[in-house]
Amino acid sequence: MRSVFYTIASLAIMLAILIVGKPVFAPLIIAFILANVLSKPVQMLNEKGMSNQLATGLVVLFAFAIVGLILAVVTTQYYGLLEDSPSFTDNLNHYKATAVDYLVTQFNLSPRFMNDIEQNIRREIGSTAKLTIGTVFESMVNFLSFILILPIFTFLLLLNRKSVKTFIVKLSRTNDNVTYQKWITSLNEIQTIVRKYISGLIIVTFILATLNTIGLLILGVPYAIILGVSAAFLSIVPYIGNIVGGGVTILVTLASTGNHKLALYIIILFGVVQLVEGNLITPKIMNNQIGVNPLVIILSLMIGGYIWGIIGMVISIPLIAIIILLFKKREGLKPFVTLLES
Repeated sequence: MRSVFYTIASLAIMLAILIVGKPVFAPLIIAFILANVLSKPVQMLNEKGMSNQLATGLVVLFAFAIVGLILAVVTTQYYGLLEDSPSFTDNLNHYKATAVDYLVTQFNLSPRFMNDIEQNIRREIGSTAKLTIGTVFESMVNFLSFILILPIFTFLLLLNRKSVKTFIVKLSRTNDNVTYQKWITSLNEIQTIVRKYISGLIIVTFILATLNTIGLLILGVPYAIILGVSAAFLSIVPYIGNIVGGGVTILVTLASTGNHKLALYIIILFGVVQLVEGNLITPKIMNNQIGVNPLVIILSLMIGGYIWGIIGMVISIPLIAIIILLFKKREGLKPFVTLLES
């Protein structure tokens, strides 16, 4: 019972530290995950005679160059969306008027009542406009800082990965309760979980982006690349991402074309893609290695989103898998595994 109390207290303290230290720990943990994924290519180059510094630099440069290329393509598409914003506004106003007429007719609501609601919404938006602009500016600054420091953290972690093992060896020799073999086995298992999960996630996202984009291009949807890629990246967040990605695609299509039949085809397309992804692509690639209870996934997404936003939601699933792995190694904590696992 004492070990359970200590574990819960440790998790609570760790949660508080993560909330307070978000600017430091968020890029550090993401860099740690990326370093795990990129360690294999670096090791392969080391085995071919390339120095550790050069191999690490080339792998990190290549990885972030690919990310930069993807961001450049996506940004170009977003500029096209912004240029068409006036037509979006006209179409959205049309749909708003249609929705208001429907509510007035079907539910016997007075036009004055609907107009009061609209005025209240506009007033609330106007009162929070300055705060929103400040928040957006702060978020942009934090994002740019994150982008700049992430490759540096990744490079340094990859460069010093052998020092971590040396630290574990020395720690295991000075602590009678923890053997070197247990440390190294747990570390290898954690690295395997993280590497397989992130690698599988990248492959699944790439396949989904390809299927979404091809399908949208065939249907003749405007901005097919940005919508297909965005929906694929949003699907990284389980359950919520698929709904948001599909909803955004339908909304943009209706706002840009006004074609209701095309919106119906998009619903069918995303339904088929998600059916294939859920029953064929993800089980085949991910191999069901993250066996977490769906209720625990939703709770971890909520907690991760509260702590670190989108980043917290993305890394919450592998962190839960790591916690399950560590709980399995303690006899007193095994009952919690039955609650966490699917």
